Order: sequence, then C-alpha cells, then structure tokens
Amino acid sequence: MGTPYNGFHENTTQGTYHIKESDTVIEEKYSNKQPQKTTSDTKETLSLLFGIISIVLCTSGIWGIILGIIAIVLGNAVIKENGETKNARIGKICGTIGLIIGIIMIVLIAILGILWFGAVSSIS
Repeated sequence: MGTPYNGFHENTTQGTYHIKESDTVIEEKYSNKQPQKTTSDTKETLSLLFGIISIVLCTSGIWGIILGIIAIVLGNAVIKENGETKNARIGKICGTIGLIIGIIMIVLIAILGILWFGAVSSIS
C-alpha cells in the first residue's frame, strides 16, 4: 500500500487510486485496455490501402478502376462521419489517381486493339 502524498493515495495491490478534492473521493480502476478501433478508423485504413493498391494495379486497367472507386467511396464515408482526416484524404487521392490511370489504360488498350485488328484485317 502506497503512502499518501499531497491528497493522492495509490493502492497498487488493488489497482485503484484516490484523489481527494475537497471532501470528494474520485476512484478509478487502472486499465490496460487498448483503445477500440471504430468502424470509421477501419474505413479510413481501408480507403488508404485500396487507394495505394489501385495505383499499383492501375496498369491492369479494371483492378485500378474497381479499387480506386472503393477507395474514393470509403474516403468519402469517413469524411462525412468524422470530417476530413489525413488517411481518408490520402486514400481518396490515391484512389482517384488509380481510377484515372486505370481508365486511361483501358482506353489505350481499346485503341491499340482497334488499330491492331484493323491492321491485321487489311493485310488479309
């Protein structure tokens, strides 16, 4: 059992402490619990993750578009719930970049495909 010090008394065997403030005793339990993640924290992290992956996979076309849209939607959901946060904003930016590059890749593949098949059919 600890000794009182300026109105503060700590009892380490029971895991409680007392603070005396003008006849009022405030008692709280020590807690080793980690802060719980909320769904907006999870959405924020997923927005960032999908945004980064959409940039990595944007050259495949469709995956960059799909993951970019998911990142943008999740980022917007977090911003509506908690206001603009750093990870949500970065996730939206990365998702937008992945989406734009994915669309450009699909358009380029379509143009090259049309030119290729046009060239092949003219040779035959």
